[in-house]
Amino acid sequence: MKFIGLSGFAGCGKDLFFRLFRDLMKSEYGVDCYRYALADALKKKCKREILNIYGVDSLNCPRDQKEVIRGYLINFAAKKRAETQGRFFIDILDKEIQHGKHKFGDVIVITDVRFAEFPKDEVYWLKNQKRGVLAYIQKTNLDDSFQCAPNETEAVNDPKVREEANYIVSWKHGDSEKNLKKEVYNFIDFFIRKSNT
Repeated sequence: MKFIGLSGFAGCGKDLFFRLFRDLMKSEYGVDCYRYALADALKKKCKREILNIYGVDSLNCPRDQKEVIRGYLINFAAKKRAETQGRFFIDILDKEIQHGKHKFGDVIVITDVRFAEFPKDEVYWLKNQKRGVLAYIQKTNLDDSFQCAPNETEAVNDPKVREEANYIVSWKHGDSEKNLKKEVYNFIDFFIRKSNT
């Protein structure tokens, strides 16, 4: 299996990038791609409590409801990450991937690599333990300014993760899917070259 990690601010289009990447890899190369997210383990762990407190299903909610529960998730994750030097959600996700029905040549895409805070944190895990590629996605606003960090946690961690990226994807807010696909094709070319070295 090959691994890709996606990083970038919340709302930059990581899941959209994955969907376009998955569809193009399947149609152009016959390769299956699977989405995993470290935050999915977090949302599963907090589901019952968030439902009781906010009346929101953390695993299935629209963006406006995600904003309501984001603070709770950030605080819970920070506590667990501090207790385990950043490994709590990595270890859960590793087991989930190991039990997945993947075959040789499949691509695993982690859609939320956000931390390089501890020595063996998410970036280390992806690049060193999984020998994966980290793509950083940056979105520009209509006035060509860059998207800003939506919270303090991302403001602190994002520059460290961006510095570790193997590839930067840049796209404009509201751009057509045709233009977004061009960016994904460029990344696929890079990924294939990198995979063959």
